[in-house]
Amino acid sequence: MEWINFRHLYAFWMVCKHGGFKHAADQMYVSQSAVSEHVSQLEQYFEEKLFDRTTRSVNLTQTGTMLMKYAENIFTQSREINQVIKNKQMAGAPKNLNVGMVGGISRNFVFRSLSSIIKDNDDVSIDVISGAYEELMYLLRTYELDLIISIEIPQKKDLGIFGYSKIGTSPLCLAGKAKILNSSQKTSKKSKTPENEKPVDIFNFKFPYKGDVIKDILYKKMKLQVSSRMETDDISLLRFFANSGQGLVIIPEVGVQEDVNNGVLKIQKLNGLPQINFYAIYLKDGIHQQMIGDFFATETL
Repeated sequence: MEWINFRHLYAFWMVCKHGGFKHAADQMYVSQSAVSEHVSQLEQYFEEKLFDRTTRSVNLTQTGTMLMKYAENIFTQSREINQVIKNKQMAGAPKNLNVGMVGGISRNFVFRSLSSIIKDNDDVSIDVISGAYEELMYLLRTYELDLIISIEIPQKKDLGIFGYSKIGTSPLCLAGKAKILNSSQKTSKKSKTPENEKPVDIFNFKFPYKGDVIKDILYKKMKLQVSSRMETDDISLLRFFANSGQGLVIIPEVGVQEDVNNGVLKIQKLNGLPQINFYAIYLKDGIHQQMIGDFFATETL
């Protein structure tokens, strides 16, 4: 049986991780020619080109990209084996948590969650990236992330690989500048709305309700006539619209809590609507699963 030379694979992995042969050589404390030789021997073994090299750049080929996924898993697992079995004294060493934040999620919620971890755990550092759900799920699958904070849960077909925990929940509310919200509330209290009364512009959080449904809900609950101007699942964008004074927004309360506390915005609670849940998604075989459970206690916001 033929075996991959893991010294060669490690050199390839380091070139990928550090963006070039020279940087990889510096990290490995060997010559650049030695790294180049290891990679060349790996290419000979596979009979495939792994890098497209020019004088200015080094880019992975399709085969190289495929191999990098395996190499990343192998050397991530190797570090975990050392931590868990060989270096038991490392139990108290600094921990690093790589977090993916789905674009558009409430920054207020993420800030609260991560700042409490940093405040209460001096030995923990956190790397955070923002991106699209599918992009982050790919990075999680390839062990480049430890968890994703999202309002979505994994698809049913992926539940064998991914786990998830509810780490927060927030009610939907009607939010906006006090002048606009107060005026709307006064109008809604009238026994009859004048025909020439202009509807209030509404910017709607599209999950779980569409604009037409929201119109009906607001009219039934508040006798409020509205014109749906936009729907989005981007909580941060809705917060900008609330602060712009262009109208009112339907938004998870946690998305504007800071502005409400500072007196910039005012909210009207919408009782009876479903709560919006926030989840931590993780790999079931990930090393930080227990760490995630310790850090993220479910709370109502």
